[in-house]
Amino acid sequence: MTQTVTKRRATDQARERWQAVRQGARLPRLYQLRVAADDAQWRNQFILRCDANVPMSVFIFCGETAQAALGLDRFGGTLQAALPGPIREPIYAACNEALDSSTPAGAEGSYEDDGAEVLYRSIFLPMLGTEGEEAATYLFGAFSSNSPTRLAAVQ
Repeated sequence: MTQTVTKRRATDQARERWQAVRQGARLPRLYQLRVAADDAQWRNQFILRCDANVPMSVFIFCGETAQAALGLDRFGGTLQAALPGPIREPIYAACNEALDSSTPAGAEGSYEDDGAEVLYRSIFLPMLGTEGEEAATYLFGAFSSNSPTRLAAVQ
């Protein structure tokens, strides 16, 4: 008997969670996510409190795998401090796109680190904060790479 195991991408899991909590609304609210640090689904996921200057957006939650990949504590670091130089612009562009369009946006690609190709994939999903907000002020998302221990070292 052959058993097939399907591993879903972290970005797909984040998009599915976002769609589930949205419940037909244009954008979901932050409180609907119900962050659980010990939940395996949160390993690659994060929440950013957005700043008008996207690089200064702050991680208010970051799962353990995303923490390792980005060299972060669970919360408090800025997007600019977390990202290695080669991927900053594509990530900033995806964040701005998600915030401006109120729709999911992603960034993926590769860069070289010490002679090795590092592949990464990310998704940014806009969220509303408090009642009465009309525009997204948070981004929920996921980040993964094939070399999480190297990522933070490449500045």
